[in-house]
Amino acid sequence: MNNEKTWLKSFVFYETLPETETNAIEGRIDLQQIKEEILIKDAKYYICGPAVFIKVQYQSLVGLGVSRENILYEEFGPQLLSLN
Repeated sequence: MNNEKTWLKSFVFYETLPETETNAIEGRIDLQQIKEEILIKDAKYYICGPAVFIKVQYQSLVGLGVSRENILYEEFGPQLLSLN
C-alpha cells in the first residue's frame, strides 16, 4: 500500500545549495519558478514570516494574478520580542 500524498507537494529553496541536497532549488524563493504547481483556482495562500519576506511573497502572488483577498499572512520574527 502506497501512503504517498500525491495532492501535496513541497518546495525547498536554499540561497546556497548544500552539496548533499538533491531535492531543493538554489536561490531565494521565486514563485515564478513554481507557478504551474502553486496557481490553483480559488486557492487560499498563507504566508508566515518576517515583514520583508511577507511583502516579497505577497507581491509575487499578486503579480501572478492571485486575488488579494485570497492571500492571508501572519507576521513573526525577532523584532516582535519585547522583554522589558
